[in-house]
This record gives sequence, structure tokens and C-alpha cells, in this order.
Amino acid sequence: MGVISVGQIEIRPEEVKIETPIVIASDNAGYELKGHVIQYLETSGVKVIDCNPEEGVARHYPEWAHKAAQEMMNGNAKSCILICGTGIGIGIGAMKCPGVYGVRADDSVQVRIAREKLNVNMLSFGQRVSGFGPALDMVRAFVCTAYDPRYKEADVIREAEKRYLKKEDVTE
Repeated sequence: MGVISVGQIEIRPEEVKIETPIVIASDNAGYELKGHVIQYLETSGVKVIDCNPEEGVARHYPEWAHKAAQEMMNGNAKSCILICGTGIGIGIGAMKCPGVYGVRADDSVQVRIAREKLNVNMLSFGQRVSGFGPALDMVRAFVCTAYDPRYKEADVIREAEKRYLKKEDVTE
């Protein structure tokens, strides 16, 4: 597949450092931007699982955050991109699910650091606050930045999750 560009920095297939497909979901406040993100990724050959392809049904961000996280927990994908008005609520909703490690970002520098040092597997941002150009730059950074295992921060975070994750009491 050749070089692509959707008004942004080109993504070449050999630059993709994240396992695909990538799950994508949004609420109504992020729906338009989600379409641009999907176009940007699919044009580059990155496979996408769109959790809510129907416009107007994405009213409540927690529902879509959990649906995207469920795709990851079921093994259908290893990463996701979530979009709402600010990126805050949808990101928090997904990070309540085991194994989802996310960054809510404002620029591609934050995304690159989070991928490289923390091995995040979820990116969230907001259509109301990011703008389409910066959002696509963040998507590119998320997809094209590899985790560097020399950094130990990711291991410490995952160990804390194991240590502090509460087990549900199944007694009645």
C-alpha cells in the first residue's frame, strides 16, 4: 500500500508500531471527528473496529467507552481511540476496565511519551477542545510510536493494578 495523506502528515505502513485492529468509539460530541480518524487510519491500511457506526446513537459516553474496552478484554483488539467532547469522561470510563491503560492528551508530544514510556493502549481526546488537525496528529503519534521496554514505569503501573484491583465479593 502506498503513502497516504488526509490533509495531515503521511502515515506509511512501515511506520505503524501498534497492533491492529484498533477499536474506535465516540459519543455524539465526538462523532464527526471519529469519522475523520477512521478515514485517516483506513486510508493508511490500519484496520479499525468502529463500535458505534450509526450517527445519533452515541449519546452516552460511558456505554461506548465500556463497549470499546470490552472489545479489548475479549481479545478482538489491543488498543482503542475514544472521542467525546473533551476526551475526559470517555477515557475515565474505559480506564475503569481491567487492562485498559490510557492517556487523555492535548498534543502529539504527550501521546508519544505515553506510548514510549507507559505503553498506553488507549488514547482519548475531545472534538470540542482538540481540533481536527491536532487530533489526527495525536492519532499518528499513537499508531507510530512503539513502547520502549527500557522504561520501567509501565511495569510499575501494571503491578499496582494487580496489587490494588479489588476482587468482587461473589457471596450472597
